[in-house]
Amino acid sequence: MSILEKINEQINETFCVGISSPAQECANKFENDICSNDEINFRIISFLSCVCCILLVLLFRISWNSWSTIETSKKRSPQSQRISISKPQSNATSGRVEPLILCGRQNNITYLDHAGATLYNDELVSKLAGLLRENIYGNPHTSGPASNLTEALISDTRRKLLEHFGVNDSTHVVVFTSGTTAGLKLIGESFEWTGLSKFCYHQNAHTSVVGIREYAIRKGASFECIQNLEEFASTLLERDSTGLLAFTAESNFGGTKADLNIVSKIKTSSVGSKWKVILDAAKFAATNPLNLSEVKADFTVVSFYKMFGFPAGLGAIIMTKDAALELTP
Repeated sequence: MSILEKINEQINETFCVGISSPAQECANKFENDICSNDEINFRIISFLSCVCCILLVLLFRISWNSWSTIETSKKRSPQSQRISISKPQSNATSGRVEPLILCGRQNNITYLDHAGATLYNDELVSKLAGLLRENIYGNPHTSGPASNLTEALISDTRRKLLEHFGVNDSTHVVVFTSGTTAGLKLIGESFEWTGLSKFCYHQNAHTSVVGIREYAIRKGASFECIQNLEEFASTLLERDSTGLLAFTAESNFGGTKADLNIVSKIKTSSVGSKWKVILDAAKFAATNPLNLSEVKADFTVVSFYKMFGFPAGLGAIIMTKDAALELTP
C-alpha cells in the first residue's frame, strides 16, 4: 500500500467516526420514540374498545326494554287502553286511596288535573289525523281551493260552537284566541275605558281576570274587588258609574261555582245597559252545560283544551254583537 492510499484510508476513518456516531444516536432515539408511541396508541385503542363495548351493551338493554314495553302494550286488551273511572277505594292497612282515574296510555298513571286540562280521547286524534290526510288546507286569507276549504271549515266551526252554547250568529260572534287568558287580555285592551268607568272583579277570579285592571288604570278608570256578587247586583242601582264586571263561573282553585243568575239580574236592571259582564267559563264549560241565551253575558271566554283536551293554545271569545261594537281596534 502506497503512502497516498494510507493517508486516504486514515481520512475516511476519521470522517466516518465523526459523522456516524451522532447519526447512529439519532436513529436509536427515533426507534425508541416509535416504540413508545406504538405503546401509547395500543393503550388508547384498548380503552376506546372497552368504551364501545359498554355502549353497545347499554344500547342493547335500552332496545330490549323498549321492545318488551311495545309487546306488552300489544297484548293488552282494547278495554284496558281506555280511560276507566272507578270509585276511590281506601286501603285499610296503609290508608292509601286507590287511583280515581286511570289512563290506559301509560302504565301506573293517576290523572287528577282535570281542572287544568281534560284528557283527549282517541277518536278526536284519529278524526283530526284523517282530515289532514284526506284534505289539503290552505291559508284562509288567500284564494284557491285549499284556502276555500279552510275558510269553510272555520265558518262551520264557529256555527257549531255557537250552537253548543245555545245561541247563533244572529246575536253572537266568535273570535278565536290562543286561550282564555288571551281573550281576557284582548277585552281589556279594546274596552272603551273612561275616567268614569269602573272595573269590578270577584275575589275568586282567575289571575288573568285580575290583570284587566291594569288596562283600566292606564285609561284613568278605577277598579274594585268585590266579595259578594249578590250584594253587588242589589246595590248596582246606586252606582252612577259605567263599567265592566268580570267573574269566574267555576273557580280553578276551590271548585266554587258562582250563581249565574247574577248576570240576568244585572242585565235586566235599569242600569244594565251601562255595565258589561265578562264570564270566565274556562273551567265551567269543561264539565257543565252553558246556555248563553239564558246566561246573557256580554263576553264569554273559553279554552278548548280544557273542554276537549286537544289542541292546546286555542280558545275563543263568544260575545254579543252589541258588545262587540263597543270594542275599539
